[in-house]
Amino acid sequence: MLNLFMARECMNKEKFIYENIKGKMYVLVPNQYTLVAEEQALKYTGSACLLDIEILSLNRLGQRIMAEYGKENIEILDKYGRHMLLYKIIKSHKDELEVFKASAEQSGFIDMVNDFIADFKQQDCSLDELKSAIDSDSNSELLSHKLHELMLIIDEYESELEGRYIDSEDYISMYVSLIGESMLLDNHSVWVYGFDTLAPKSMDALIEMAKRVDVNIMVNISDFDLDNILISALTSRADSAGVAISKEYVPDEYRAYGRETLDYLEENLFRTVLSSRESVMKVPDEDTVNDEVRLVECANPFYEAESAASYIYELIRDKGYRMNDIAVICNDDSSRKPIIRRTFEEYGIPLFVDSRRTITDSMAARFIVSLLEFVLQGYRTSSLFVMLKTELTSIEREDVEMLENYARNYRIRGNMWTRAFKYGHFEYTEEEFERLESTRSYIMEQVAKLREIAESSGTVDEFVFDLIKILEEEWELPSRLQAVSEAQAEEGYNEEAQNTAQSYEACVKILEQLAAVLGDETFDKTRSVEILQLYKKGLESVDIGIIPPALDGIIMGSMIRTRPGPLKAMVVLAANEGVLPMEPASEGIFSVDEKEFFKEHNFPIGHLDELKMTEENVAMYRLISKPYERLYMSWSLSDSEGQDCKPSSLVDAFRSALPSIKIHKDVISSGLDINVINNPKTAMRHLLNYLKGRRSLEHLADEKKAKMITDSIIAWYRKNDPETFDAAMKAARDDNSAEPISSAMAERLFARPSGDFSFSPTRIESFNHCPFKHFVSYGLRPREDREFSGSSREIGDIYHECIMKVSKKLESEGLWASITDEEIRNLVRATLEEITGDYRDGLFASDGREQYRLERVARVCSRVAGNLAEQIRLGKVEKSYFEEEFKRGKLFAPIELEIDGKRIFIEGKIDRVDVFEGGDIRIIDYKTGSDKVDIEQMRCGYKMQLMVYMQGAKSEERKPAGVFYYNIKDVSVNVEGSKDASEVVDSELKKGLILNGLCIDEKDVIEEMPSSLLGNKKMIITRDLFESIEEDVCQSIHDISEQIVAGDVSISPTKKRTSSDNKGECTYCSYNSICRFDVTYRGNKYREVDGQIKDSIYR
Repeated sequence: MLNLFMARECMNKEKFIYENIKGKMYVLVPNQYTLVAEEQALKYTGSACLLDIEILSLNRLGQRIMAEYGKENIEILDKYGRHMLLYKIIKSHKDELEVFKASAEQSGFIDMVNDFIADFKQQDCSLDELKSAIDSDSNSELLSHKLHELMLIIDEYESELEGRYIDSEDYISMYVSLIGESMLLDNHSVWVYGFDTLAPKSMDALIEMAKRVDVNIMVNISDFDLDNILISALTSRADSAGVAISKEYVPDEYRAYGRETLDYLEENLFRTVLSSRESVMKVPDEDTVNDEVRLVECANPFYEAESAASYIYELIRDKGYRMNDIAVICNDDSSRKPIIRRTFEEYGIPLFVDSRRTITDSMAARFIVSLLEFVLQGYRTSSLFVMLKTELTSIEREDVEMLENYARNYRIRGNMWTRAFKYGHFEYTEEEFERLESTRSYIMEQVAKLREIAESSGTVDEFVFDLIKILEEEWELPSRLQAVSEAQAEEGYNEEAQNTAQSYEACVKILEQLAAVLGDETFDKTRSVEILQLYKKGLESVDIGIIPPALDGIIMGSMIRTRPGPLKAMVVLAANEGVLPMEPASEGIFSVDEKEFFKEHNFPIGHLDELKMTEENVAMYRLISKPYERLYMSWSLSDSEGQDCKPSSLVDAFRSALPSIKIHKDVISSGLDINVINNPKTAMRHLLNYLKGRRSLEHLADEKKAKMITDSIIAWYRKNDPETFDAAMKAARDDNSAEPISSAMAERLFARPSGDFSFSPTRIESFNHCPFKHFVSYGLRPREDREFSGSSREIGDIYHECIMKVSKKLESEGLWASITDEEIRNLVRATLEEITGDYRDGLFASDGREQYRLERVARVCSRVAGNLAEQIRLGKVEKSYFEEEFKRGKLFAPIELEIDGKRIFIEGKIDRVDVFEGGDIRIIDYKTGSDKVDIEQMRCGYKMQLMVYMQGAKSEERKPAGVFYYNIKDVSVNVEGSKDASEVVDSELKKGLILNGLCIDEKDVIEEMPSSLLGNKKMIITRDLFESIEEDVCQSIHDISEQIVAGDVSISPTKKRTSSDNKGECTYCSYNSICRFDVTYRGNKYREVDGQIKDSIYR
């Protein structure tokens, strides 16, 4: 007998069921509802235990029936195994696919095929029906090709299953066939509830049971017609099977609720949307509506989470609610979960997120996958450190970090791991180097065992068996993971502890499924790559469930999955368009038009998207109807990245059904209010925001009210937690400014043993860009990790040294006028060989990539050296000095200052000083970038390096002619569309001779240069202007030196006064994490530098 009982959500279905039970019975509910169902059974039976009632899922009952017939250990290919099998099938038939060829190996496509087969079999479809659908379609060639290719995959899939194992869907068919003889059903009745829909195979199982016992199904009535679809399908099956069927409504006496607005909503909300018949119920008055239902519009997900937490806290504190009286629904739990969890934790509200967890990021999965990648894929360095960082080995964290730094800096990869380390002796002590080598050696000894197995295994089955053995015996993975899980549980990380505890078993299960799929096949190098791919695909499809940690806590989940028991309050978050209800993906294997074709031909899978959307709507109705006292719903106007969001159509439905409903602002946008001061933690956060001047975040509308609240918080903390209050007030007063160090400390950090100070021009500029950066760089002197590769710094070093050595040789031997291009190239190559031979342990000989870079350096240096020769030939240069120091006891004297009785020397090394025949000098600084002279910045103490060099080099006999940058760079020429390509190339190469800087506007000087080498003619300036700039630079040198000696370490970086320069000096600074510069601190402001050139200052 099949009995259908119909009821809306306003009916107490559990009470009806347990008041109508007779004798022994099975209660079948969805998997995720069994715990709640047991609680409800105990409540309504009034028993301490359930003796004659068993609550379980339909699949669990099926397993019991299979066990009754000795088939409990049958090899089942679950969805994870099917994922791997499909990957294998699709890959092997890739060449036969046309439509799906491009996407054949993508995980998303395999997921879609996996889901299609599951739906195909669950809906009792057959290949004959599929073929019939293909034959009936004469219009769409594309759809026909798709269906043919899917038939090929399904047919191969069924062939692989035959005689080896069965999949989940065939497993259901198997236990359905055994129901008729099962003794488990003797003297039992069956009740089924909690389902909005039932898959055809599940209905088949219930009909088989109904042939022998009473099967009572609770049908959920809603305004979306899903109940009628279910009743129609069950009736048709019952009639075909000759099973008697009865239908009745649950009597009105079981109506559960008595709250006016919520009852009205349950009855009318979706009728309003669907334009159904008029309601017989009266619309509640405004006060009642706004007491029971609260709609909140939030600025963003952060404010939305805090508004919900504040509301829940208020219910618990002021209304006497228990936590398990409340549930939170959020369909967008992936992006909002961390925000909600963090906010609720601050409010002291324990939150359990009811969702399946993937295991790809679990410690076990990361360890096993990275171990396999390292061993099977040629000792991949990145994989090794993923494995080591799981901390599931006996290697200490400090050793792992040291090894990682070494491997990164010296680019250790591939077979280099199998050999003793040889680089870095100049950077590590002997003890450190031995420690590195010891760690490497230990790792390679451990992985060697897996390598041996990979080489000796004949079949996949053998390899998998031995791999599991190594994981458990050599690496002791189960016991290590158990220890981690216990530690996580002790720290209160219950969900993480369960994930860690369950993940290893799941990882091993996938390995076993892998052996089932490929077991007898030969294991070799080629197959090892496929196995690794298959294993990762299998892991991607696995998820695990977590048990709630406590009875009194708040559960959060999605509409479809989460099935809470009776509730006083329901809190619905993320009521945004496309999220509530969650819209199904518009495209998949089949387009929208192709799905319409299936509908037209009454092929079951054509209706699944519609069915899923209807299920979302029914779930939405069910959960909104669930609470019997209060309903809270909110939405955000933007997402966490600031993109605009729209409210769900459900919001309009509420406003239509309840015209007097108010829309509230989130608690933060409403202003600092007592609602957000719910506990010491939140109170302190809002107090600090207020005191630190971040009031724009809280849109304070009432300063008087805000002051009263903050005064109350301060008074409470002074009385109850003065220590925290003092620390917080110190933080509130913290403007992140750096107090000056004493002059004595400045002397200890910056002076030489003699007590004198020596500053280079670069260092003077560095201080002016940011005193704190100067303090860290030159005072604290942190050690910087440098990678063993030709980075821009290394390349710059090589360029500079090569050009200097070549220039010195040509100058000393007087070859500038006579040397040929070929001789320059040979000289450059010989010089580079000399420089790079011992440079950083032979960096440029380490691999082909670095040698290629060196070839490029040689090409550029040869061209630059040729340009330098041409510059000197064209000008009236009598003598050139290269890398000449201006320093005590040298040809060029340092700049000497005396400040507060302390002697300060500005000393350095000038790339090039050209002395002309008339005695004038020009300074040239080589740059591998594209530096340009900026007079305004020079005057302000920035980019004054050239002028500082001039102060060191000039004398009574040597007057300034100009200061210049010479940019060393490769030439890239676009000749597309040019009539004469060689002319374009020649023109571009001539630009390589140009000097960029300031030149004195005097006839003799310009002839000495000559003028053809000068770039921007605006930079030809009067001697008076040049000397004026010199005076400003000399004053800046004095002022900066004075500040350094006085101990100025202020956090005050520079920034150009342009819209494009957002972060200025901070953009490429390595010390952000030390200074914590942030313009929201009162003490942190940029010093803006005018980078604009003003024509009025020129001649």
